[in-house]
Amino acid sequence: MRSLILCLVLAVMAAPLEAQAKVKPQRDRLVAEELAEFGNASLSEVIQRERPQFFRAERMSADGGRTPWRLLVYVGTQMVGDSSVLRSYKASEVSLVRYYKPNEATARLGSDNATVIQLTFKEK
Repeated sequence: MRSLILCLVLAVMAAPLEAQAKVKPQRDRLVAEELAEFGNASLSEVIQRERPQFFRAERMSADGGRTPWRLLVYVGTQMVGDSSVLRSYKASEVSLVRYYKPNEATARLGSDNATVIQLTFKEK
């Protein structure tokens, strides 16, 4: 009987730890633990499935006017192209995908009022 009670107590205590081990998704990024689930799938596919809002247009500019929407992809601080380049990168190669709205992207990366997806690759 004691061993049954001890097992129940340990199970109840372990449940919060198990819940903490799971990564809580954040709207503005995909982290390594989430990306690992997709193996060699292209980042384009992964983002479309997990964070489709990354591909939705920002309709208003910072000054409240309408501007054409642009989505740029950066590797670190280097701009590498538009969203089509995401097809050439695999989820297994990347440790972090960050999404920046135009104001924040301009402040951080000088992206000239474009929405940015920034990639950080795993160290080899």
